[in-house]
Amino acid sequence: MRSSGLLPDRFSLSSLLLACSELSYLPSGIEIHGFVLRNGLEFDPFVNVSLISFNFQCDKPHFAWALFDGTVNKNQVFWNAMISGYVQMNIFRHMLEQGIRPNEIAITCLLGACSQLSCLRIGKDIHCFTLKSNLTKDKFVNCSILDMYAKCASWTAMISGYAVHGHGNEALLLIKQMQKEGLRA
Repeated sequence: MRSSGLLPDRFSLSSLLLACSELSYLPSGIEIHGFVLRNGLEFDPFVNVSLISFNFQCDKPHFAWALFDGTVNKNQVFWNAMISGYVQMNIFRHMLEQGIRPNEIAITCLLGACSQLSCLRIGKDIHCFTLKSNLTKDKFVNCSILDMYAKCASWTAMISGYAVHGHGNEALLLIKQMQKEGLRA
């Protein structure tokens, strides 16, 4: 782009950082960050949020935190980028790797974050953990599971999930609830 005489703007930089994030290509992302710093674009909120997200995707949360901490006017977008980054890094997996067994409160918080950020894959992992750990007896955990699926998936996916995992009664209860709400199974 530069060789053709064009300088990247905030939108192209953000797109490039997204591509680097998706590919977990740290060297190019670092190069783009250097360009941002050399050209005084580090205070552009659009670019800054993209840098935060990039660092999370490349498993560099400490750099993301430093960028976030150095941001003067943090708005909802910045906070969402941080929450999303930590959820997508899968704090849940890190807890388990450290030998920490999440309790009902932690599960409820994690599922709430998955719901807000539409992180279905991680939400499914957490749901499987709750089934294996017998945490589904907790009404708050159950509500969080339902909320996560309702926001991340569809009724059909929820019913299929229960059926596939040997929870036919729960699947039937969901079908009845759908019908009660006027939806077709």
